[in-house]
Amino acid sequence: MPLLGLLVSASAHAEPAAPTPSAPEEHWPEHHDDTPPPTGDGEPRPPDNVTAAEPEPDTSSPSAPLDPSSGTPADPQDGGSTDPPSDTPDAPADAPADAHADAPADAPADTPTHPDSEPADDVPTESPVEEPAERPVKRRRWRRAFSATPEETQDEDGEEESTLDATTPRQSTIPEWFIAADAATPRPASADDTTVSKRLTAKKKVHSVLPLPTVRVEPLVGLQIGARLAYAYRPEDKLKVLAMLSARVSLRNVHEYGVNFVLWDLLHLNERFRFGLNARYDPVFPYFGLDQKKSLKQIFARGEDSIYSEVTTIDSYFQYQQPITSYGPGTLRMLFGLNYAYDRVQAYPDTLLVDEQPQYLGDTHRVPGHTGLSWDSRDNVYSPRFGGLHDVVFAAAPPVGDRDAWGLIAVSFRWYRRLGLDEIIFATRIAVDGLYGDAPFVPLGQLYGFPSPDAYGGHTIGRGFLRRRYIGRFKGVWSSELRFEPIEFGLFKGKRKLALGFKGFVELGRVIQDSEPIFDDIHVSGGPGIYFIWDRFAVIRFDVGLSGEFVGFYLLTGHAF
Repeated sequence: MPLLGLLVSASAHAEPAAPTPSAPEEHWPEHHDDTPPPTGDGEPRPPDNVTAAEPEPDTSSPSAPLDPSSGTPADPQDGGSTDPPSDTPDAPADAPADAHADAPADAPADTPTHPDSEPADDVPTESPVEEPAERPVKRRRWRRAFSATPEETQDEDGEEESTLDATTPRQSTIPEWFIAADAATPRPASADDTTVSKRLTAKKKVHSVLPLPTVRVEPLVGLQIGARLAYAYRPEDKLKVLAMLSARVSLRNVHEYGVNFVLWDLLHLNERFRFGLNARYDPVFPYFGLDQKKSLKQIFARGEDSIYSEVTTIDSYFQYQQPITSYGPGTLRMLFGLNYAYDRVQAYPDTLLVDEQPQYLGDTHRVPGHTGLSWDSRDNVYSPRFGGLHDVVFAAAPPVGDRDAWGLIAVSFRWYRRLGLDEIIFATRIAVDGLYGDAPFVPLGQLYGFPSPDAYGGHTIGRGFLRRRYIGRFKGVWSSELRFEPIEFGLFKGKRKLALGFKGFVELGRVIQDSEPIFDDIHVSGGPGIYFIWDRFAVIRFDVGLSGEFVGFYLLTGHAF
């Protein structure tokens, strides 16, 4: 009897066995409170006192379990689970843990099984079913964040849920000058190859016109007032044409007019065309003599007006730039070009030019052709913060009129480096220019370029010395500037940026006319400055140049280099 009681007790507490694998799927009523635990394959089993109905066609995946509340397959992606319902009665606590696992698969539901009995060799035992890991709700909402509406990203309480993650691309604040500076400059893009700057994605105008007033102050020229008109042609958001029209008149009757063009990629070779026409009338064109050792006091002994002449120059140029190769951020270009200039030099009575160099008076035609190489890796053309611009140019001019052949060799190196912070920039320029042959009068006081700045002495080279203070066949220049831009303002609701900068500069120059020691009579100047940058495109600077013989104040547009 004790043995019979033990068997009856085990039969009452044992779980029913699973049906055979070949048995058809059974259906049980929806609202049943005494739902037994699921079988080994994850599906609930109907109670023994309920007659199984005819199976319905299964339209779900064979592996998808049925939701006991609705009879539809449960979707783990929507929060469904393969666990039994919460109201399912558990097995008694005193039932053996392996009672159900050791039951034969083909045993009837009401057949008791001894807990110590071994299963038959040909009957497979139930293997545990691994439950799929649920995807965290936060992660699922983050994945929908880029395509969902604000309502779809709210939680159950109606509060906005953050959808940002460490991999979320941040918005860029790169201004539009980044594209205007160079047509080949790439646009900033996020990891999914979409442009992240709203200003850059906005529809651009094909034709753009920007008028700007200009004010300049320079020693021996005085206050200049004028205007500049910039025109840009940008089809399909690619800069193709940039034109600049300018006009200035000073209080000392100096007139300057010019029109200059830059064309990009007209031949679909990533090339550049540069050409322009400039005219200048200068009734106070200075000449301090070729003797580098005379002081201003000695020169002005016969009167300040003795240094002036009247010079009219009409200068035109054409240049073609063809890329050769690129390395990193830089591009190497081959330069070809032709320059034509007409100079008319007229001297006033009793001047230094009449006494020392009368052969330079009259009309002169200059027709030099040039070729060379240019390496440009600057991040911005107008206000660079890093990179460099290096040029090597060779020019030769045939004999024209009474003047013999002549030419020049010009080498220029410019570096821009950031010192720890983006707001601290160290800029350096080293330039050497040498004339040979029967060189005309005007190029003696210039460095070759488009345009050609006055040297040595002036608003660009040799600040702190009077304009064209030292002239000669050979010129060497070393200039360094330490620029600090700590403040930047957002204007027009952040669409425009205005930066304020401070700087200090030092310049060294050497000019040689004939055979002289190279390191003799080096001219040193320097001073402080303040400048403003509009969208890193337009620069207005105020420099104070200090030297041993003069203090110069300069108000101009554009960096010195």
